[in-house]
Amino acid sequence: SMESEAEGAKYVVGRMAVMGEMTAFYAAPNTGKTLLILKLVTEAVEMGDLKAEDVIYVNADDNFNGSIEKGKLLMKYGIKQIVPGISGRDVTPQSITELLMALVDQGQAKGKIVILDTLKKFVDLMDKRKTRKFNEDFRKFCRAQGTLIGLAHTNKSKNDSGHSVAEGVGDVANDFDCIWVMERMTPREETPRTITFFNRKMRSNVTLKSSFSYDAAEGKTWSERFASVESMSQE
Repeated sequence: SMESEAEGAKYVVGRMAVMGEMTAFYAAPNTGKTLLILKLVTEAVEMGDLKAEDVIYVNADDNFNGSIEKGKLLMKYGIKQIVPGISGRDVTPQSITELLMALVDQGQAKGKIVILDTLKKFVDLMDKRKTRKFNEDFRKFCRAQGTLIGLAHTNKSKNDSGHSVAEGVGDVANDFDCIWVMERMTPREETPRTITFFNRKMRSNVTLKSSFSYDAAEGKTWSERFASVESMSQE
């Protein structure tokens, strides 16, 4: 019965996140993780690979004006943005998690793509017990053929090899299907800014590395930076 419902691999974020899986993207602040993830998701919608009405972007880590700008841009693609505390007084990170669990119980989770920005707004990533419970809930969501994209931060300090380290306990890395760490490859003041995604864990056929550039010049709006994103070859 499960096999009859299963579909071939469908990509949600470039070739870095697969439908029906839990994928986390880690980056330092101001790297451009929200910018790049939303750009790739909207491209998939434009190409017809995703249905806009199935994508839910939960913006829990932005200021008022930032929420307006992202909301207006996403509306052009038909994508829903939910802002806890603004989308409704009763809309909280906890209520959103409960809503998604209700979709599972009602058999309506299939095909839904939820982007949580950022994960620490929904669970204390330093608490193993809470993180484990969060992972168990969203595993149910993905077993019901929903898709979770979680954005998170890296620690301020890098490891001995000079690589960024995921923030929080190791349960996300252990329980999620796919883990990515984003690194800024150019000096912060240099533009265009180059960002490379490095894969740290996979369970499906995803690429190992992807690079993008965008115009990070001073004075550019978020929408202008969004429009400037370009994919780069590894060469």
